[in-house]
Amino acid sequence: MAWSSYWDFFTYMTGGTHPYRYQHRLAEVPELPALVRLPTGVGKTWAVLLAWAWRRLYHPDPAIRAATPRRLVYCLPARNLVEQTVAVAKSLRLDIPVYTMMGGEIEEGWYLYPEREAILIGTIDILGSRALNRGYAMSRYRWPIAFGLLNNDVLWVMDEVQLFGVGLETSAQLQAFRSKLGTFGPARTIWMSATLQPEWLGTVDHPVPEAVFELEPDEAEELAERLQAPKRLFRLDTGSVTDKGYAGRLAKSVLEHHQAGTLTLVICNTVERATQVFRELEGRSQADLVLLHSRFRPPERTAQLARLAAPIPPAGRIIAATQTVEAGMDLDARTLITELAPWSSLVQRFGRCNRKGTCSEATVLWVDVSERPRPYTAEELEEARGHLVRLERRSVAPANLPPVSPWRPEVDVLRRRDLIDLFDTTADLLGNDIDVSRFIREGDEHDLYLFWRNWRDDASRQDQPAPDRAELCPAPVVAVREWLRRKGEGTAWVYDHLMDRWRQAGARDIRPGAILMVPAAAGGYDPLTGWDPNARGPVPLVPVSSGEAPEGYGGDPMSGTGHPQSIAAHTDEVVAVLRELLDHLPWLAPVAEDLLAAARWHDCGKGHEIFQETMREGLPAELLDKPVLWAKTEKRGLKHRIRGFRHELASALAFCDVHPDRFLPAYLIGAHHGRVRLSIRSLPDERLDEGGQRVMGITQGDVLPPVDLGGGHRYPGGTLDISATYLAGDRPAWTEQAVALRDRPDLGPFRLAYLEAVLRAADQRASARTADNEAERG
Repeated sequence: MAWSSYWDFFTYMTGGTHPYRYQHRLAEVPELPALVRLPTGVGKTWAVLLAWAWRRLYHPDPAIRAATPRRLVYCLPARNLVEQTVAVAKSLRLDIPVYTMMGGEIEEGWYLYPEREAILIGTIDILGSRALNRGYAMSRYRWPIAFGLLNNDVLWVMDEVQLFGVGLETSAQLQAFRSKLGTFGPARTIWMSATLQPEWLGTVDHPVPEAVFELEPDEAEELAERLQAPKRLFRLDTGSVTDKGYAGRLAKSVLEHHQAGTLTLVICNTVERATQVFRELEGRSQADLVLLHSRFRPPERTAQLARLAAPIPPAGRIIAATQTVEAGMDLDARTLITELAPWSSLVQRFGRCNRKGTCSEATVLWVDVSERPRPYTAEELEEARGHLVRLERRSVAPANLPPVSPWRPEVDVLRRRDLIDLFDTTADLLGNDIDVSRFIREGDEHDLYLFWRNWRDDASRQDQPAPDRAELCPAPVVAVREWLRRKGEGTAWVYDHLMDRWRQAGARDIRPGAILMVPAAAGGYDPLTGWDPNARGPVPLVPVSSGEAPEGYGGDPMSGTGHPQSIAAHTDEVVAVLRELLDHLPWLAPVAEDLLAAARWHDCGKGHEIFQETMREGLPAELLDKPVLWAKTEKRGLKHRIRGFRHELASALAFCDVHPDRFLPAYLIGAHHGRVRLSIRSLPDERLDEGGQRVMGITQGDVLPPVDLGGGHRYPGGTLDISATYLAGDRPAWTEQAVALRDRPDLGPFRLAYLEAVLRAADQRASARTADNEAERG
C-alpha cells in the first residue's frame, strides 16, 4: 500500500490516531537523531517504530529508504517493559514480524531471514549479551549468528537509558566500534529517555553527540495537558526501612491513601520489599492486588500484565512493584507512593501518576530509605532528597521538574581489545568463557535463569528436553548461589555441551546468563510472588512445547529431518536459497563467490564413513542399499559412533586441500554450525593409544571418498590433513589464518560474523523447506 504522506501512514497504522507534531518531524528529519529526549507519556514508542517503518519502506526518497536498516532492535531495561512494547508493536498494522527476545534454547527463527524487515524487542541482558557474542540463555553455538545480525544492517533503539547502568556505556562503545570496524549495511543507535543527558554517551571511543531531538515550543503546547498534569508531592513517614515492621507500616499507609475506584502504585527499590508489602496487603483490602517485578516466569508475568489492562474494579487496584515499572509502563495512577531513588528514576516514576493529566487531585508520596541505599549510592539519593524537599507540597508535573545531572559513575568500559577477544567463542581448557556481565549490569544485579522439571531417576533426567522460554525464570546470581548452598547437592543441573548430558551444577556454573534445571520438589518459586528462595512447596510446571535435547557439541539436529536427502540434493537447495539472499543483500556482491563456494562445499565432509554410518542407521529399509551419500536421514536424535565428530571440519579440510589459497570459504564452511571458528581443540578423550592425532572426531589421514556436491561440482576424494589445526605441518595454522581474516580491513569481526549468519540461514532454510515439501507430498 502507498501513502501520500506520513500523516496518512501514521493514522492508518494506529487505527485512526493522528500523529503529534513531533512524531511527524521525527519521521521526516534528514537523518535519524542519535539522542531523543521526550517527556513520559507522549507516545515515543509509536513515534520511533513508525518513523523507522516509514523511512525503511515507504519514504518517497529512495536514499532515505536505503539508509534505513532492515532490523529494528528495541532494547529495554526490564522484562515487564518488553511485553508491553511487544503489544504496542503488534497493535500497529505493520506487516513486519515482531519477535520477543526473552531467552531459552527454543527461540523464534528471526535469524533465518536476514533479508527481511523485523522488529526485535528484548532486555539489555538478552540483547546486550548477544551483541557481545556471549548470548545469555541460548545455545553457545548460535552466539555468532546473533552477533552478526545484531551488529549489521540494524537500528538499535535504547529506551529508558537512565536504567541501563553500564549497559549504556557498552551500547555507545559498540556503536563506535561498528563505525570504526565496518558493517554490512547501515548500523545506527538511538538513545531515548525523558531524562537523557548527552554527556552520558561520551566514552573513550564514542564522542558526546552534539544534538538532541526534543520538543519544540509549539509541540510542547500541543502536549500541555500531559506536561502540566497536577500531582502534589508529600513526604510519607513510615519509620526506618531497616526495622522489621517496615513493610507492614508501609502497607498500612498505602491503605490509608488508596481511594476506591482508582489506581494506587507503590514502587519499592528491591524485589524483597515489594513482595513483603504485597504480602502485608493481602487480606486487608478489597482492592485488586497486583505484584510486578522481574522475577516471574513469562506465563505468570503475562497474566499479571493482562490484569493491568482490565478495567479498574469499584474497590480500585493497588500495584506493588519494583523500579521495573518506572519507565515505559502505561500506568496512570491517582496515587503514587515511592521509595527514595536517584532523581532520574524519580522523574520517570512521577510519570506513572496522572499520566494523561485528567485528574485534578493526584498525589505523590515519597519514603526516605537512606539507611539502606542499595541498589543505589548514597550520593545519588542525597541529590534526589534535596530536590524532593524543595518541591514539597508543589506539583511534580514534568514542566516543573529540575533537570537531571549529567554525572555518571565510573564503570568498566568495553574496549576494542575486549570486543576482538569476544569474537572467539571457544571456551578455555577448563570450559570457562569470557564473562561479559561487567559490560551489561553492575554489582549484584546479574541474573541467571531457572526452570523446574520432574524426573524419576538418572535416565529420565538425561531425557529432559531443552527448556522452553516460557519455563525460564530470571533470578539473581548471588541469591541463587546462597539458596543452592542451603539446599545442598543435587538441586541444580546444567547441560554440559561437551559431554552432551545433564550434570550437577558446580560453582563455576552459577554465573550470569546460565540456565539451570531444578527439581520441582525443591521449591524456590511461587506463581503468585515469583522467584522466592523461601518458597518450599513444589513448583507447578509449565508445559514443554519441544521434546528436543539441548544443542550439544556433537549435536546436528537438522540432519535428522525425517526425510532422507542426498548431499548433492541438499547442497543444490542451499545454494538456491543463498542466491535468493544475495539478490536482496547488495553489499554481499564482493564476497558472493566466496559465499557460494562455501555453500557448495559445506556438507562435503558428510561423505565421511562416520557420518554415513549414522545416516544409514536412520534410513528406512528400502533405501539402505542405494549407492547414495546422505546428508539427511529419517530418524532424529541419532549420535555418531565417535563422540564429537564434526562433519564441517572434514568439509573445510577437504576444501583447503583443493583450494589452498581461498581461506574465507574454508572458514565459513567450518563455522556453519558454530563449532569450528577461530580455535580448534580436541576433546579430552581424543587421545589415541597408538599415538595418532584426532581432532573433532577426525583422525589424521582419514579417507574422504569422492562426493557429488550438486550442480556439476564434485570433490575427487582424498585424505584429510588435520595438521593445521594444531600448529604443525607446512600450511599456516587454522587459527593464524582465521585471525588474519577477522582482522582484514574489508571484513572485520562484525562483517565476518554476518557472513556466518547468512550461510547458516541458507542452510537451515533449505533443510526446513525440504521437510515442509516432503510433508506436503506425504
